Amino acid sequence: MRKRSAVAALTIGLVLIVVSGLVRWVAAPRMAVLPADLQTVRVYTGTAATLVNPTSLMGTTIGPGLLRDVAVTVRHSTKVVQTSGHAALVADERAVSIPGYTVADLNYRFGINRSSFQAAGAFPGAVAHRGLTINWPIGAGRHDYTGWVTDTQSSTRLRYVGEQSRGGIPTYVFRTLVAESPITDPQLLRLLPRSMSKSALMTLTPSLGLSRDALLTMSKVVDRLPDPVPLVYTYQLAATYWVAPASGVVVDTVQHEVRSVSFVDGAATVPVTPVMDMTYHSSAATLAAAVNDAKDNAAAIRLVETTVPVGLLIGGIVLAMAGLALALTKRPRRPSTPVPSVPQRELVRIG
Repeated sequence: MRKRSAVAALTIGLVLIVVSGLVRWVAAPRMAVLPADLQTVRVYTGTAATLVNPTSLMGTTIGPGLLRDVAVTVRHSTKVVQTSGHAALVADERAVSIPGYTVADLNYRFGINRSSFQAAGAFPGAVAHRGLTINWPIGAGRHDYTGWVTDTQSSTRLRYVGEQSRGGIPTYVFRTLVAESPITDPQLLRLLPRSMSKSALMTLTPSLGLSRDALLTMSKVVDRLPDPVPLVYTYQLAATYWVAPASGVVVDTVQHEVRSVSFVDGAATVPVTPVMDMTYHSSAATLAAAVNDAKDNAAAIRLVETTVPVGLLIGGIVLAMAGLALALTKRPRRPSTPVPSVPQRELVRIG
């Protein structure tokens, strides 16, 4: 019985040790990935220093052509709509609004690797891209990453600049600068007029706030351009991101985006004005929600990467050592029972 107990304890202990390794090095990497049921909504608030009047794109301009210092809200929703092995198709929606109007409502689909968050998977309708689109990878490191800029359909460097507490939790801080570049996103370009009649331009001119000399210079340019005047647009960005390292969740962000319009004058372009110059950051509710998500995700990752494997390892070691102790401990020998001596009868000689 003692031998069987020793063998059983040793066997179970060794099995637990092996299972702990499998959980840590095989199961955990498969479980610590972008969840298949991910669905988040983040709301950012800020101010548009300059914003083209939305009514001007509807045919009749109500008020000045360019609005200034307008409260702006950016609603960013993300949802995993399909998974295939290590890849996921993510629906990404960004809506920009001001009081009373939706300025833009853009919807994209990205195929991403569920571990590295880089581009992956051949999903129908997914936007071809290079770099991060929604979050940093799980277990983000202290190094630079590559991010994707939708407006310009190009990548940007996300520079690691240090560590900082944000929302009460430790985060890594990343920054990026996107120099002024042509807007090439087909979805966004469909919302922007590719040309404008000279009469429509005249209605916008007073709100540009240009000096008399600048107005005269612009008038000379417009005079020699065709009617309608061809337009092109550019985009530039300065952004800071606070990222929870364990989960890769973006806890907070501050972004300054500038979209500008230029006249096309032959092979050259003539800058006119920003049509959307806005700065925004996380609302208080969004910051709190992102912090909670980061904490919950970190706890789940800790469970599969540390708590469960370590528990199995310790339990396995204890059982294996107990089994070895049982096997190596000698059973005490029972003392032998002495045989009682029989007194010999005294021999009596007769005769």
